Amino acid sequence: MESEKEKEKEAGEGERKRTGKARGKGVRKERTGRHGKVRKGTGKERRKRRQEGEKEETMEKEKPDLTEKKLRGGLVYDGNLLKVHRDEVLLPGGKEASREWIDHPGAAAVIPVLPGNRVVLVRQFRYPVGRELLEIPAGKLDPGESPEECAKRETAEETGYKINSLQKIGAFFTTVGFTNEIIHLFYSNDLQPCRPGREGPANADEDENLAVVIRPVAEVLRMIDEGLIMDAKTIIAFLRAQRNGLL
Repeated sequence: MESEKEKEKEAGEGERKRTGKARGKGVRKERTGRHGKVRKGTGKERRKRRQEGEKEETMEKEKPDLTEKKLRGGLVYDGNLLKVHRDEVLLPGGKEASREWIDHPGAAAVIPVLPGNRVVLVRQFRYPVGRELLEIPAGKLDPGESPEECAKRETAEETGYKINSLQKIGAFFTTVGFTNEIIHLFYSNDLQPCRPGREGPANADEDENLAVVIRPVAEVLRMIDEGLIMDAKTIIAFLRAQRNGLL
């Protein structure tokens, strides 16, 4: 026969189980969302956060119009490369202001990569900054020329390498404060010499004096990090190529 103490022990355990189940009925388990992550807060709190996010999105869409409208103006200098305009504009607040800006046809630049992960660069003297710069091949678009056609032509003219295929890696406005110039960026590892056995520019412009420089990709990246390459299109092109997993 069971002793009185054993019976009391069993009765106590049964009571604890019943109490635990009863207490468990009101317990709300943490809900999980996608990827098994715990969804924090009550349904009301989540709705509030969602409404706040929708409110911020609405405010973003209702941003004031900052457009400046041209009133009058025109060309004040017509150069071989640049065309300078001076316009009077109407500001969003109703006041008038002057804007001097340069109209540019646009340009294309390319990172040409040879076997062995070597990059074809050009070194040339840049008069406005008074120094030589190391850059990727680039040039302005001729009338009716596409950015792809320009990139191939400039690479052949400046480096002596023909590009068989290109990959677009981006584009950027160079200096939006005073020009509409845009540079289209490309990458290519599909090259062949225009003149086998001979390196150097194949048909550079008469006023261009260039030197072809071939460097490993790792060295070019190091030179960018150390500030030895300061040409913006070259720096941005290498950044875009890296982000695209090409370098």
